[in-house]
Amino acid sequence: MWGRPECAVLCVGYFSWIHRCIN
Repeated sequence: MWGRPECAVLCVGYFSWIHRCIN
């Protein structure tokens, strides 16, 4: 999951979006 830079950026953005949605 964290092997590729674009995947890391995507994962970070995804979790930020989840955090915004929950709160």
